[in-house]
This record gives sequence, structure tokens and C-alpha cells, in this order.
Amino acid sequence: MLQALGKLSEAMTLFQQQEELARNMGDNRATAASLAEQALILWRSGNAAKALDRLYEVERISRAEGDRLWTSVSLGHQSSILTDLGRLGDAMVLLKRQERFSRDFGDKH
Repeated sequence: MLQALGKLSEAMTLFQQQEELARNMGDNRATAASLAEQALILWRSGNAAKALDRLYEVERISRAEGDRLWTSVSLGHQSSILTDLGRLGDAMVLLKRQERFSRDFGDKH
């Protein structure tokens, strides 16, 4: 909701607090979800490099957990950011990986 209202700083603070709680509880999926939200805020704020760092962490956590859904989400978001940065070749590689994960997972979107 805060993001929709343009209150990105406030939303970022909440997601960082959520990340800390999730890490303390050992909830890797919640940690990945919070990091993904942070990445989207950073991307919207024009900080693609930090957004990518968060998404690399989401991918690392998701792969370690065997979580194909969040791995796919991370790869798709990384691809979108790289496209915005004009790194089309890199974006296409990730998009193809994301497509493979989605297909294997059964996602038709």
C-alpha cells in the first residue's frame, strides 16, 4: 500500500524490518520475499545496482532452499532490470532461465 502511495522510503523501512525478523526466525522464504520487495522499491527509485544485489540474494536463497517459484521470480525481475539498463544479451540469458523454471514449475504466464 505504501508503495502505491509513493511512500517508498517508508515501505523500504518496513520491508527491511520484515527481512530482519524473517532472518532471525530462520524463515528463508519470507526473507527472500522481503528482499524481492526491497529490490522493486530500489528499482523504482532508480537504484538498479542495489536492486540487482537484492535479487541475487533472493536467487541464492531460493536455489539453496530448492524454491523454484522464487528463483523464477528473481530471474524474471533481474532480466527486467538488465533490459532497462540496456544489457539485452544478459537479460535474454536470464529470461530463458526464468522461462525454463516457470515451465518446469507449471507456470504458463
